[in-house]
Amino acid sequence: MAVGERRRRRETFYEAQRRHRRSGWRFSVLSVVAVFVLGLPLSVIVSPFVAAAGLVALDVVDAVTPMPDPLADIGDALDELSDADDAGNTGTTGDAAAVALAIAAALVIPGIVVMGAAWLCVRRLFLRSGAGAVALAAGARPPRPGDIEERQLVNLVEEMAVAAGVPPPRVLVYDADLANLANAAVVGRSIHDVTLIVPRRLLDDLGRRQTGAVVADLLAVAVNGDLRIALVIASVFQTFDLVGATLSAPFSRRTRKVLWRVVGLAVGRRRHDRAEAQFMASELATVAELGGPDPEPTGGCVTTLAQFPFFVASLAFTLTRLIAGGLLTNQAMAALWRRRRLLADATAVQLTRDPDALAQALQHFRVHGASVPVGPWTHLFLVGPGVGQPGSQERYEARMQALREETRRPDESRWDFFVRRSRAAAQVGFEGTTPVPDGTSPTRPAEGSGTDLGGFLPLLATRLERLGAMGATIEPARARPRPRSRLGVAASWIVGVVLMAIIAVLFLMILACLAALIYIALLFELLLLAPIVLGVRALVR
Repeated sequence: MAVGERRRRRETFYEAQRRHRRSGWRFSVLSVVAVFVLGLPLSVIVSPFVAAAGLVALDVVDAVTPMPDPLADIGDALDELSDADDAGNTGTTGDAAAVALAIAAALVIPGIVVMGAAWLCVRRLFLRSGAGAVALAAGARPPRPGDIEERQLVNLVEEMAVAAGVPPPRVLVYDADLANLANAAVVGRSIHDVTLIVPRRLLDDLGRRQTGAVVADLLAVAVNGDLRIALVIASVFQTFDLVGATLSAPFSRRTRKVLWRVVGLAVGRRRHDRAEAQFMASELATVAELGGPDPEPTGGCVTTLAQFPFFVASLAFTLTRLIAGGLLTNQAMAALWRRRRLLADATAVQLTRDPDALAQALQHFRVHGASVPVGPWTHLFLVGPGVGQPGSQERYEARMQALREETRRPDESRWDFFVRRSRAAAQVGFEGTTPVPDGTSPTRPAEGSGTDLGGFLPLLATRLERLGAMGATIEPARARPRPRSRLGVAASWIVGVVLMAIIAVLFLMILACLAALIYIALLFELLLLAPIVLGVRALVR
């Protein structure tokens, strides 16, 4: 990179903070729109069950005291429209639009209300037990007064809190046996309720400057008010998980058990904090995996027929969330949190006035690796899971060098030799990305592509590049490839436009399939719920 270009890209931490705040506001608006767009079809799937429950409740209460009758009102309105059309009266367009609007509202509003109530319950659980769940999942403990490194950590936290002008947060330490578990996190509800969770191994591996930079980066999340944003992000996705699990509860005993305890913890008083934290760390952390049918279903044909509409609704809910949410909501919220995380890095540089310290700490994670406990709070850790697994680069280079030096076997053709080396190279690339513990199969968690919120964190390369722009000394990157010719650029643009058109067509086809699936789910729901509602109505009214 030329010196002039390097100077043009330099920026102060004040400029970086202003830029990330502006982009953060834009992505906040986009995230709200994305959640609303995803919530509408999901609410349509949920609404028939809620509306049926409400109508049955109105009929039952009507036996004691007079209650409104929405079904009768809708029937009267439809009869009036039919009579007006038969008489040839004009001007019924407005009435028809009003009835259509009422039916559309009945298909959306009940689901929105239920999902909003579920979000409030999940948010209450996170506010009450979120920090305890993270600490429990990591096995954290208070710092030992007699440990010099841990006492120094407490002093660093107090110094950074004074520099930021905020109350000193609570500090917890956990003992990580493996290098790839050495990660740090910040949890809490506001600047007055913050907990920093730091691994003991990190205190041994990093110096005082680097440890102070890690503390400043974690504290910056609370100083910038991002703990509330993190709570909203986690609770939104957890709410979708809970609503989807509720739809599958009729054919899953384990799901019913977990949901019953969720309701009890959400509406009950705060009595057993450790029990709540234990639940948050185990059951609620894996709620996205709930919903599978029982391995040994009970009941006969009638039970199976009654469960089938719930199965179709659950399938439509899950596919809608995976496709529409994965393409829109997940991307918008991930972009929002990455901007806020980059803002925290710039704020940490402001607190420490030492961009090199934070850059060295992040480079330590890239070399030695880091992971997080499973749960809906992975975005609260300093780096995401699967970052720079220990020794992976050295192991990869050694095995690839052995493959390059390997020769063809006596009874092996050139084609067989090529195929065998290609397969071996692919296997090395697969296993070299992560250490494989004894007795387990290899996995491949790529940086920034986690299945949970850990993938919402920005790539370490991006964070180091931004720190380099603020004055940090970063290891030189590999030489950039030579610029392509104009013909190559034009060809890439043409290929890109064609691919985008194909993707757009496929996306529209997927949306059409989702709409058809939602329509089928509504039909099955009506076939199940209409006899129940009409039967109760006939008995009571």
